[in-house]
Amino acid sequence: MSKDGYLPPGVEDSDLPGNTPEDVEWEKMVDAIQDTADELFRAAVDALSASRHFTVDRWYRDRLLCDALGIKEP
Repeated sequence: MSKDGYLPPGVEDSDLPGNTPEDVEWEKMVDAIQDTADELFRAAVDALSASRHFTVDRWYRDRLLCDALGIKEP
């Protein structure tokens, strides 16, 4: 429902971006894999930190991994 309590004729709440059945399904899927994804990211951080070839600080390490994995920076 819009801020004033009305939607255009024929428009339902589920038609709005973020409220579609696909959006709800996507959120459930992301929630289901979030813990595993966090563990994998932590493992990648640990592996990169342990590398003798990695000589920059934690700030660069985190950004490098986020960029490589295509995820939002922490």
